[in-house]
Amino acid sequence: MRMHFWILPPFGQLTVAGMKLLGLFIMVIYFCVINELAWPSVLAVVGMSFLIMDIYPETALNPLYRAVELSWGYNIIIFVVASLFITFALSEVGFMNRLANWFLRRKIARKDPWAFTYMLLFIALFIGLWFDPTASLLFSLGFTKAIFEKLDMKKGENYPAMVVTGIAFSICIAFGMTPISHPLPILGLGVYQKITGTPINFVTYMALGIPVGIICFIGMLLIIRFIVKPDMTKLNNADLGSLVSDKAEPMSLREVLTVTVSLAVFACWLLDGFLKVFIPASPLTAFFSQITTLTPAIVGVVLLSAIRVNGQPLMPFEKGMRGGVAWSMIVLLAALFMLGNGLAEATTGFNATIIGVMGPFINGGTSKYLIMLVIMMVIVLLTNIFNNIPVVMMMLNVCIPLAPALNLNSLSVALLIIISGQMAFAVPSAFPAITIIYSDDWAKPKMIFRCGVAVMLWCLLIMAVIGYPMAKVMFG
Repeated sequence: MRMHFWILPPFGQLTVAGMKLLGLFIMVIYFCVINELAWPSVLAVVGMSFLIMDIYPETALNPLYRAVELSWGYNIIIFVVASLFITFALSEVGFMNRLANWFLRRKIARKDPWAFTYMLLFIALFIGLWFDPTASLLFSLGFTKAIFEKLDMKKGENYPAMVVTGIAFSICIAFGMTPISHPLPILGLGVYQKITGTPINFVTYMALGIPVGIICFIGMLLIIRFIVKPDMTKLNNADLGSLVSDKAEPMSLREVLTVTVSLAVFACWLLDGFLKVFIPASPLTAFFSQITTLTPAIVGVVLLSAIRVNGQPLMPFEKGMRGGVAWSMIVLLAALFMLGNGLAEATTGFNATIIGVMGPFINGGTSKYLIMLVIMMVIVLLTNIFNNIPVVMMMLNVCIPLAPALNLNSLSVALLIIISGQMAFAVPSAFPAITIIYSDDWAKPKMIFRCGVAVMLWCLLIMAVIGYPMAKVMFG
């Protein structure tokens, strides 16, 4: 498959290097869907080294070194490793099991299997509203898998595969609902202010993002229930009350210290988002912006490795790296960042090709409604291929200046572009959370792809039928 793209002539405004890079990208996505993650990702890095001088002509490094830097040099890679380490530590001391017991003691969880399932997904959505999406996903998966084990569920069964997929989708939807702790909406609002000179406050953003997100979430639940229709036999037959005691066991010193370190890391992540809302100009906000979410995660790993109880670390570094980190997923994530960002470079011609396809719709006297639909469709498509940050940045810079000439409200266009940038679920390059779930042992890649396409189409429909009219009523 890769060689076909290295032989076929380019189309549109794609360059020869862009065509070859597109072939590498499609190769990796194909093997992800059939559940081969590691070696295609490594092969893609090697293949990229042959294209470096064409795509990044200014590079002074050895091409292979540059390809490695472009894949493994992103802070998200270290952040995911650190988050996996922390989540594994919480699981090892029994805290995830404690959370699972707490959940199983709730009356709503015991009501019926679907109420139980909806509650799991709602918790993921709620956590995702306030925390970094990757951290939210790993934390949600941690206590959910503890529940699966209590219910004697096995990897490969449809029900747990559906739940972990739904958790990832819920967190992606939540990412577009609020700007708190979510870098893409914050960057998008900054681009709007830079272009128009007018700021958008967070309340304005959430007035559109939250209701649209809730409707997208409800639609996802309906797709899971009436289209996926997983086997609920084990839940129907389970006596949830017998799985846990009515009273929680006391926490050990090791668990207390592990939870304290982990909660301190989570608090730093959450504080960063809230400070930007309430006191954006304070020195404390500037400090947290400078250290980013990565520094607290690294410090958390160091503390968990260094603090000892009875002569043993809270989490031995080697054990955490072996048992907690899914390295095939890390290799995949690194390759997809390299490929997606490479395709976004002007030297590939990919962006120019997409904009060329959009041109006739935007400049041909098409209705405003159809123009917005095309813009949102292009964003959802591109976000499945690229890192969503450059996609949204590009579309904001292209569409906001054009909005007045097209009789579109610039604020409505900006908000719809930012929210649409989260609505991609189908392939592993769509979002780090989707990359992670594709590599999860409890998930099924083919199920993720099928459900992802369905949920993506649903969200696009909601953005067109409800999001755009709502934005038009609210902002003109």
